[in-house]
Amino acid sequence: MRLAEVNEMKNNNIGDARRAYAESIGNKFTQEDAAKYFDVSIGTYRNWEQGRVDLSSAQISQIADLYGTTTDYLLGTSPKHNAHYTEVLTKDEKRLVQLYRESSDFGRKRLVQMAEAISCAFSAEEQEEA
Repeated sequence: MRLAEVNEMKNNNIGDARRAYAESIGNKFTQEDAAKYFDVSIGTYRNWEQGRVDLSSAQISQIADLYGTTTDYLLGTSPKHNAHYTEVLTKDEKRLVQLYRESSDFGRKRLVQMAEAISCAFSAEEQEEA
């Protein structure tokens, strides 16, 4: 089913999903941020939110993955947002996710390496104390 066809039945929820995601990470994810993340112009991204263009199933899936929701919700065929994890994260966890997503590929790899090193160091420290 094409997004334009779904929009005739219901409004798509891409904008709502972006706003819910932004709220979950401290209101720091604008349309401009989304356009940058998906490597499209701001106009193209706005057209996505307004249902003016047909999106591929891969694009819809990528949007759902980023915003922690389902493709059904984005297409307007499911009334519930169904966030995967953003609602249960602490403020610090949300900040870490935000930092990860804002980083370059190299930065993301380094963040994961540092987190693993810190985790190992504290695990070893706790074992020594026991």
